Amino acid sequence: MKKQMIILIVVFIVSLCNFAFAKNMLDNPIVSDYKNNSIIDTRSTRFVHFKYTDSRKLVYCNLKVNKLHGNRYAVSIASLTGTQNIIIKDSRQNELKYTYYLSDSKGKINDYELVTGKDLNVYVTTYKGVQIVYTDTQEESMKSLKKYLDMMPAKMLVNLKQILMIPYSNTSCIAGSTKDTRITLYNFAKYDEKTQKNILFHEATHTYANKLIDEKKIDSEYTAYKKYVDADNNYVSSYSKEFYKSNNGKLSEDFADGFAFYLIDEAKFKEKYPNRTKYIENILKM
Repeated sequence: MKKQMIILIVVFIVSLCNFAFAKNMLDNPIVSDYKNNSIIDTRSTRFVHFKYTDSRKLVYCNLKVNKLHGNRYAVSIASLTGTQNIIIKDSRQNELKYTYYLSDSKGKINDYELVTGKDLNVYVTTYKGVQIVYTDTQEESMKSLKKYLDMMPAKMLVNLKQILMIPYSNTSCIAGSTKDTRITLYNFAKYDEKTQKNILFHEATHTYANKLIDEKKIDSEYTAYKKYVDADNNYVSSYSKEFYKSNNGKLSEDFADGFAFYLIDEAKFKEKYPNRTKYIENILKM
């Protein structure tokens, strides 16, 4: 009896999850190339594209819109700057509003709060497909960032969509963080060149790993990588060692540090970590 009750509860929970997913698809039927509240560099982007995931059609948009094939549309943002709301109504009388922050001809984004409570002059530039958001006090650091991006293999940039440069130190004293396809760098200017490379390459590797995991080329436990780590019989850094020991043997930080050090000094890395080098080079050939 108890076992049957547990099965019923599990089935009920799964049903609720499926209902919530289905409802979310109905409430949010649009797939857009920019999420709500996104920054858009108008010097590299002239249109916001979106499509309906079901049979509904566009019947109204407050901005100029071009119908593409099927249920795909392109909203023109040419000549627009600042905060812009795109209001869309469909054939079922539903209305959606997307808010975007558009740069001017010099890349400045007006009315955008990069840091809560701070009045900063915020700019955006797009380099090698990566959107870089920075303040006017970080222009030199932004130029250095572009130079470091040139050092990275092109395939490592495919899943890196945005870099936010925050001109202040993080309260948790971290130099960088990654969420999906976005990197946030904190007080980047205070570090020397080698450390800047290490921070950027480390975080960029996390975005690359996310793509590899999604494509099932590696697993989230880094199982195949572990064999090469064990063969080297050492750690790439004190940070990766500490993370490994305090997170039940997770190798995500060793993986990120390994790629970073490999990119900074390939010859030195190959000498010290020959097995990791083989794995990294095989990954980059995929």
